[in-house]
Amino acid sequence: MASRRMTAQQVVGMIFESLSDHDYETDSASEAEEEVRDSGSDVSVGEESSDEEATLSADEGPVLEEDTDVPLVQQPGAERFPVIRPDLWVAPNIEQPELPAFTGLPGCRANTENFLPVNFFELFIDDVFLEEIVEQTNLMLHFVDNALALPRDHPDSDRLFKIRPVLDHFVDRVSEVYVPGKEISVDESLVLFKGRLVFRQYIPSKRAQYEIKLYMLSESSTGYVYSFRVYTGRDSNIDPPDCPPTFGATEKIVWDLGRRLFNKGHHLYVDNFYTGVQLFKELFKVDTVACGTIRCNRKGYLLDLAF
Repeated sequence: MASRRMTAQQVVGMIFESLSDHDYETDSASEAEEEVRDSGSDVSVGEESSDEEATLSADEGPVLEEDTDVPLVQQPGAERFPVIRPDLWVAPNIEQPELPAFTGLPGCRANTENFLPVNFFELFIDDVFLEEIVEQTNLMLHFVDNALALPRDHPDSDRLFKIRPVLDHFVDRVSEVYVPGKEISVDESLVLFKGRLVFRQYIPSKRAQYEIKLYMLSESSTGYVYSFRVYTGRDSNIDPPDCPPTFGATEKIVWDLGRRLFNKGHHLYVDNFYTGVQLFKELFKVDTVACGTIRCNRKGYLLDLAF
């Protein structure tokens, strides 16, 4: 059968029609067209298949000869891997340096034979570092919102407003974890303080003249502090719950410190600063027996006691 000769432009046009069914990009087809034009060779197409000719099929499209100059069009997005030439790589000529000898003495340099846990802490944290931590913590630490503070001239103003939640929580926890024995006592305690504070006490007769005064309720046998209250200079504002309205400042202090132990049969011991007839009567009503020294000139005592 006679073969029909086709020009390169006709072959490229048929290739484009075949590639359009596979959604190839137009620019890839344009590259194929330019390469075919540069080749300048004709491609023969016959009706019968042979080893030297490419046959055209209605279903498969044109088939090119293996030795044709028309390059195959690569699908867009396909990666082209470089040719690996291991025979071209040559290991560099590097001399191995001489490694230095290890002369260190591993292990702890401190003698930890009789160390306590606090001694291990002191190995890494010195006093200067601790002072810096405390200073920075005091500058940044806040427990309440300062905007909620009452003015200083307000009758309900609290001088311990900024640390009041911490104090209340600490007193509550101290009272929850321990139950004191039968004998308890109420007295003052002084804490050394050299900073600036409006309610700081100055007592020349004491060794530490500048101090903060605390009212404390303690267990008589062990000295365990069950409850305490900081003196801020305005004890008349104390208003403990269930306190008789006729109580003065000193009676309110005792009532506030011991109210968690009422109705349990405790024996309370106080000095002459707190002793009062009215206070002892009210304590006896809540099953708390009180005992203490007296001041003869205090209100409620008999005149015969003055001697």
